Amino acid sequence: YLHSTRFGLWGFGGHLVWSAFVGLGIGFAAESTKHGWAKWSRAVYFYLISAVSHSLYDLGLSGLGMTLISFVEAAIRGMDADTMMETLGTAPGPLNDGMRYGVYVWTIVLIIVMIVQVRRSFRLENTIQVEELSTEEPVVMREEELARLNTEKLFSKRTYTEYPKKVSNKLVLYQNLLAMQKHTARQEGRALDDVEPVATLRQAIQSLRNA
Repeated sequence: YLHSTRFGLWGFGGHLVWSAFVGLGIGFAAESTKHGWAKWSRAVYFYLISAVSHSLYDLGLSGLGMTLISFVEAAIRGMDADTMMETLGTAPGPLNDGMRYGVYVWTIVLIIVMIVQVRRSFRLENTIQVEELSTEEPVVMREEELARLNTEKLFSKRTYTEYPKKVSNKLVLYQNLLAMQKHTARQEGRALDDVEPVATLRQAIQSLRNA
C-alpha cells in the first residue's frame, strides 16, 4: 500500500518529507546572520529531529496509527476485537484497511505540509526580490518589470513579452540571482561593490538588453 499510494498521490512519501525537513533546517541556518555553531546549530537540530522522528515512525508510530484506524473501522462495523483479528491477512477487513488508510492519511498530511512550506518559501523569496531589485537602476530593473514581480504568482513566473522568450527567461533568472546575491551580502555586512557576482549580473542584464 505504501508504494501504490506514492504512485497515486504524486509520488509523495515519508522519505521525501524527512529530507525536506533537513533542508528546512539548512535554509534557516543559511538565512541566519549569526556565525559558527550559533548559525549552523539549527541545521543539526533539524537533522536530529528528522532522524529521531523517522525512527520512531518506523519503529511503532505507523503501527499505532494502523491499529487505531482498524479499531475505529471495526467499531463502526460492529465487530469486536476477536472478530477483527480473524480478518488478519485477508482483504477486505479492518486490519487490511488500517494499513491502507493509515498510509493514505499520513501521505495526505505530508502533501499539505509540503504545499504550505512551498507557498511560504515563495512568499519569502518574492519579498526579498522586490526589496533588493527596487533599488536598482532602470537598466537593470525597470519600473514595469518591478510591477510584474510584485504580482508574480506561485508556479507562474513573470515574463517580459517585449523580448524574445529566451532573452526574457535569462533576464528573469539574472534578476532573481542578483536579488539573492545582494540579500546574502547584506546579511554578511559586505559592501555590494566588493561582491563580484553583483557587478557581473548587472553587466549581464545590461548586455541582454542591448543584444
